[in-house]
Amino acid sequence: MSFKKLIREKEMKKLLISVALVFISNSVVADSREEKIQTLMDVQGIFKIFEEQLEVARVQSESVALQIMDQTAKNLQFNEKYKVRMELAFNAYMGKVTNPWSVAELVSVWMEHYGKHFTDEELDQLIVFYTSEIGKKDIAASQKALAEFTTHFQKLGTPIIENAYNEFITELKQAVIDCNCPRIQSSP
Repeated sequence: MSFKKLIREKEMKKLLISVALVFISNSVVADSREEKIQTLMDVQGIFKIFEEQLEVARVQSESVALQIMDQTAKNLQFNEKYKVRMELAFNAYMGKVTNPWSVAELVSVWMEHYGKHFTDEELDQLIVFYTSEIGKKDIAASQKALAEFTTHFQKLGTPIIENAYNEFITELKQAVIDCNCPRIQSSP
């Protein structure tokens, strides 16, 4: 086999691979910009990350609330009425601080901050060539978007958490005052 023929065969193989990639990319590429970003989010596991973050936030809020309740009830003998009142205060607090945003709302904000870093053509390339140079750009944009995303919800969440926390503490203090429960005698 001649050297020229070998080179032509390699070029043909490259051409066939290129045509196959174009065909595959056209069948994989999502129609709208939103669908493209959602496809990337799915491939990258972003939906799962959001769900995990919401669960972590819920567990942290619950842990803090339980610590506050334990501290508040320390050395007090609550009767049943005030146990119920404390539980209601706990539930109200958790309702205010647990997952104030749905996964859909998180996705919407993420799409806004993430998508602005890419053109439609680049999004198509990311779906097909995730490990290529465009993949590196995706990683950089994800890091930028995550910082903006986090800042966005920290700004929105801080007053919600602070207000709920203050209401929770106020309710627990009032429950202790109203209870007029006898203190538990500490043993020497």
